[in-house]
Amino acid sequence: MSKKKFHCQAVTHAGIKSISITDDTHHFCLTLEDAGNRLNALKEAIAIGKYPIAMELVNSCAKLMTGPTVKYYVTQADAEKFEHSLDKALHH
Repeated sequence: MSKKKFHCQAVTHAGIKSISITDDTHHFCLTLEDAGNRLNALKEAIAIGKYPIAMELVNSCAKLMTGPTVKYYVTQADAEKFEHSLDKALHH
């Protein structure tokens, strides 16, 4: 399983605050609500501790094509880094 590095940041897309998530090959733009729900789900998955964690990402911002849903299987280290990055972006 390859390492996944996610970069999360708060952005304004079409006048709406949202969260941008990128990895080596994909870019997603999520609503704050969707990103918050994903953060909570990720925290729960980390607390349960069953790895790899299956996770799906897809665009959820208005005015964006939905695009493909990408499924990830992330290791503990990658999940914890992603959780930290997403949490930081949401509370920016």
